[in-house]
Amino acid sequence: MLGKFWRVFREQYPSRGKAAAVIAASLVVFVLVSAVLVIGGAAGLAWTNTEKFCTGCHEMRDNVFAEYTGTIHDTNRTGVRAICSDCHVPREPVALIEAKIHATHDLFSKAMGTIDTKEKFEAHRSEMAQRVWRRMKANDSAPCRNCHNAAKMDEDKQSDRAKAAEDKLAAIPFIPDADDNAAVTAVLDAPDDLPPVPPPTDAGTAPPVAENTSATQP
Repeated sequence: MLGKFWRVFREQYPSRGKAAAVIAASLVVFVLVSAVLVIGGAAGLAWTNTEKFCTGCHEMRDNVFAEYTGTIHDTNRTGVRAICSDCHVPREPVALIEAKIHATHDLFSKAMGTIDTKEKFEAHRSEMAQRVWRRMKANDSAPCRNCHNAAKMDEDKQSDRAKAAEDKLAAIPFIPDADDNAAVTAVLDAPDDLPPVPPPTDAGTAPPVAENTSATQP
């Protein structure tokens, strides 16, 4: 194949000087086009990671972004924020591309109006949440660990609320099945005054969550 191409090329450009010039020009064009594609692709990926892009549709802006606004990840004493992509987009190149490919499903949902009203969003909330939980379980909460390092946490500087949250987070890996919505919710919503959740006693049973008997529990 290459030999045939080379023979045709030399017949078209019998002069060595002209042939060399054509090859050099072709290489320059190839390099320039490749650079444009690489730089343009990187810029496009970076743009899709911005908060402005993530909140460009009313489905996200009026629901999850509205719930995020005012939380500790949005507003805090240091002004250091974690936006959508910090928690939902991996930083590793291969995982990042995979996440972007999977995200194309959102374009289909947008076109079909799957969650274009508050009622539809609430109807699909559990399904979407469980999808995120499965992803976080599969990657061991890698996006969270990009910022949070348990080994560097100083409990002496943590508030009681932060310590309680850390205890609850420490219990999550013991949940054997991320599809178990009730088990995950029980741990995440457990009151701060509960003791840590023990590991499961057998492989197929989620860890028990003690009932709160305090007078402050509604």
